[in-house]
Amino acid sequence: MPEKHGIYVVLRPGSEAPVFQADNPVKRPRQKLYSVEYLTDYWVENTPVVYIGKAAGAAGLRDRLKPYAKKSSGHSGGRAIWQLSDADDLLVCWKVIEEAEAVEKFWIKTFKEAHGGMRPFANRNG
Repeated sequence: MPEKHGIYVVLRPGSEAPVFQADNPVKRPRQKLYSVEYLTDYWVENTPVVYIGKAAGAAGLRDRLKPYAKKSSGHSGGRAIWQLSDADDLLVCWKVIEEAEAVEKFWIKTFKEAHGGMRPFANRNG
C-alpha cells in the first residue's frame, strides 16, 4: 500500500444477508461493540459498499489500512466491519488522491442519494 493520501472503499462480495457477531472478534479486548440490533438497523441492502474512507495522515493509505488488516484499530468503522461474520472475505480498493477529504465527502453524499439517505453501513459518523 502506498504511503500517500487517498480514499478507500471496503466491499462485501455476494448478496446474502449478513450475519453479525455479538462477541468481540478483534484483538483489542476493551473494544466497544455495537449490538446486533444496531448493526441490523444500519445494514444497507443491495450494495456491496460497506465503508468509504479517507487516508490523509502522514503515512497515508498504508498507515490507515494496516490496522484494518491486523484488526487492531479502535476506528468506529472497523468495529462494525469486524462484527460481520464474513469480515475476512471483504475487499478493499483504494485510489491515491491528494484531495482525499473532499472526495470521501462527495462519495458518501452520492451513496446517500442512491440509498434513501442512508450512509454506508460502517460509516457511522456524520
